[in-house]
Amino acid sequence: MRFLISACIARAAADIETAGVPGARACAREIARVVTGIEELALGPREFSASQLSRFNQMVKEVIQGLPLQLVTGRMHLRHLTFKSSPGVFIVRPETEVVIGAAMEALLAKEPFSQVYRIVDLCTGSGAIAACLASELKNLGYKAEVYAVEIDRAAIGLAKENFAALAPNVQLLEGDAREPFTQLKDESFDLVISNPPYIPNSRLLPENVANYDPELALYGGSEDGLAIPLSLVNRAYELLTPGGILVMEHDDTQGKDLVNYSLRQGFVEAATGVDLNGRDRYLLACKKTNMTVSVTSGMR
Repeated sequence: MRFLISACIARAAADIETAGVPGARACAREIARVVTGIEELALGPREFSASQLSRFNQMVKEVIQGLPLQLVTGRMHLRHLTFKSSPGVFIVRPETEVVIGAAMEALLAKEPFSQVYRIVDLCTGSGAIAACLASELKNLGYKAEVYAVEIDRAAIGLAKENFAALAPNVQLLEGDAREPFTQLKDESFDLVISNPPYIPNSRLLPENVANYDPELALYGGSEDGLAIPLSLVNRAYELLTPGGILVMEHDDTQGKDLVNYSLRQGFVEAATGVDLNGRDRYLLACKKTNMTVSVTSGMR
């Protein structure tokens, strides 16, 4: 009996779409890639083996039942990298692609304070942001020292694996990102970046988020979700060099509050960046006037 991959993908996509899971065809194709071990399906065999088909059908069933695709496949993608994912650790979202892009653009618009760009990712989770920055800067020929800070044990374990595989020079520090570390000297970093917990405590989340992403990585510690982000603004100000940049992802309701708070805390310029859907998504703030944070396309 023949098990044409294209036909199996089409059937699975229809079933996934009927179940109300977004991006059904992309889900089915991603599962096929994992099952076959071939990223470019058009260049591989046309048919599943019987064992591959069994695994494919089981993974499709799990997605239909509501398990996030990244936990079904054991991997997740961000920018140009593919990361390992695991239960109990925050799953990276497409919105973070824009945040990393904004950080890269702002960073490369300035000269490093010393001989290399010094970067710290606060609340690194799986390590995806830090690894992307380290990899992209290396590929562009820039020298960088990249640190990542995380408190959750499960996330620390996964970040170690992802760094070992994709960005072995990233230095992972274990502890509360709001607290000082001897390895992180004040006024020595060109960029502080963070995707912290920021969801308002009172917000009800969809089951596919609430049931699988850890609360520690989601909720911002207050009714407005800003307790942790505001404390990280303070920590970032301490860590940044003159002219240093803070880029922080946030909820689409928090842009104005974070801009105003940053300015009150001593940042001389601050603006809100939007994601691909036009929603307020990240804070970009500068510690000193020798860099201009332009409120142009993608910023307000």
